[in-house]
Amino acid sequence: MRQQNDAALRERFRRRPLVLVDRQVGRLPAVVADTAAGVAELFGHLLDQGHRDIAYVSGPAGSWADRQRQDALAAAARRAGARVRPLGPLPPTFDAGIEASRALPRQVTAVLAYNSYLALGLLHGLTATGRPVPEDISLAAADDLGTLGGTTPPLTALDVPLEDAGALAVTRLHDLLAGRRRPAVSRLPARPVLRASVAAAEPVRA
Repeated sequence: MRQQNDAALRERFRRRPLVLVDRQVGRLPAVVADTAAGVAELFGHLLDQGHRDIAYVSGPAGSWADRQRQDALAAAARRAGARVRPLGPLPPTFDAGIEASRALPRQVTAVLAYNSYLALGLLHGLTATGRPVPEDISLAAADDLGTLGGTTPPLTALDVPLEDAGALAVTRLHDLLAGRRRPAVSRLPARPVLRASVAAAEPVRA
């Protein structure tokens, strides 16, 4: 589904109450899972494991959440003196993840994926092309489908509180309809779940 632009959302809010979920537009009411901060934490975990050349397989063009994640990664990489290689934009699908696995530079030692479907495709594609996870390359995802804990290896991912975000958005909408004022934007933390798909980087050989 095509993402509405900011002006269209503001116009809709003028006509009827709404609460955005995982999208922020100025001071419009919104509930946002803070995946940008969570991805920065995942990036920090990769740095702790010795990774310094990391790919980010991004999501669809125009995605607000993806732009926030890329900005957070770029800032974290600058602070650490590391490299982030964005790849995309890409549709958030399993097949796109397979295609992305073939485009990764050999120098990359770890990959962060925009979502679980891309991560599953990457896992499949990397295994098929002789780059086993995590022995040859580490892999993590910016959300955590229930299946990710059951892959081989289990994938490191962000625990995104989707149910909490939906419930809070409904509460915020009820508040708007009742005339109760609340902070414009509510942020919910997304926490890394560390699993076996991330390992220490191999030392760079001279």
